[in-house]
Amino acid sequence: RGADVRAVTDDGNSVVHWCAWAGQKPLLVWLAAHVDRLARSEEKESEHRAEQPATASSSSLMMRALNRKGCSAAHWAASGGDLATCVVLAEHGVDFSRANLEGNTPLTKAIEHGREDVVRWLLTSGRAEAAVGAAAAYAARLSARHSADDTTDRISELLQSYLVARHYLQRQRDADAMAAVRFVGPTPSMPRQHGTRTASASM
Repeated sequence: RGADVRAVTDDGNSVVHWCAWAGQKPLLVWLAAHVDRLARSEEKESEHRAEQPATASSSSLMMRALNRKGCSAAHWAASGGDLATCVVLAEHGVDFSRANLEGNTPLTKAIEHGREDVVRWLLTSGRAEAAVGAAAAYAARLSARHSADDTTDRISELLQSYLVARHYLQRQRDADAMAAVRFVGPTPSMPRQHGTRTASASM
């Protein structure tokens, strides 16, 4: 009783980080609502707080907080592998494309821990689009190891298939764009009016 749910450890890890790792979706939902209630209560008690612009809800700010290694709850949730928890975090504005200080994204953490469902969700939702190329190379390196299991191999194949599909889709879009340009054709020039003398002819 009386514990501050917004407290963090010396490493910057919060209750949200640990809930994300453990896949505690119900607790995350409760935390978000509880923190917002606390913030509203504190704003009523403090004129100073009430004057601060509310650019985002307190729960969203807490969900998006980073620890000292630059990891958000997205990194921890992707590592833990609970898809419902990842979805809740995304709904609260947590960025699943952001890399930590070591260059790891939630996608690479999901690959590292063999979280196939999370990898598939990140690809289909488009939340890790910018990180797919590097993540696919990382998955291929893991799959090439003798100790790689079936899950690692499936994840690597999934990423490679995604890259191939994205490549051909982009080629088709480029071809459609070129076809549209050819169909429209060049802009026609203004027709010359009959009976109008040129400047040289009138001189």
